[in-house]
Amino acid sequence: QGNSKKTWELINELRGKSISKSKCSFLVNGSLVNDRRIIANEFNNYFASVARDLNENALKSENLPISPVPDFLTFIKSRVNDSLFLEPCSQAEIEKIIIELENGKASDIPIRVLKSCTPLIISNLTTFYNKFLDLGVFPRILKVGQITPVFKKDNKQLFKNYRPVSML
Repeated sequence: QGNSKKTWELINELRGKSISKSKCSFLVNGSLVNDRRIIANEFNNYFASVARDLNENALKSENLPISPVPDFLTFIKSRVNDSLFLEPCSQAEIEKIIIELENGKASDIPIRVLKSCTPLIISNLTTFYNKFLDLGVFPRILKVGQITPVFKKDNKQLFKNYRPVSML
C-alpha cells in the first residue's frame, strides 16, 4: 500500500503548493513578526494602500490639475438591451487557447497538467463557457485573484520591497 501523505506532498510540490519550512520575518510597527496570518494581513494592507496613497498625493499636488469626472449617466442616458452579441465558442477554439498557453506561466493548475488533461475536460469547459455567455454571468469564484508577493530588491523584511502578482 502507498503512503498517501507522501503522495499528497508530491502532488502539492508539483502544483507549487508545498509548505515552506523556513520562517520569514517582517518588520511590522518596528517589531519583527513571523506569524503568517499577521504577515498576510500586513501585505494586504500595504498593497491596498499603494493606490490610495498615490491618489491622495496626486490630489495634493499643485502641478497636476484634476477636473471632476462626470457621472457615467452623462454618457449613457438609458440602458441598452441586446447591444452585444458573442458567438458561442467551439471546442476547437478553447483547445487552441489552451495549447498556446506558455508552460512556464504561473497558474493554480500547472499549464502542462492542463494541456495533458485537455481531451478529458474540453467538453465541460466549452459547455461552461458557453453557458456563462448565454446567462450573461461571470462566476464569482472566477473573479477571485490569488495575490503573491514577489520580492524586488533590498531588505526582505520590508513590505515596500515586494510587488503584488495576481493569478486569476
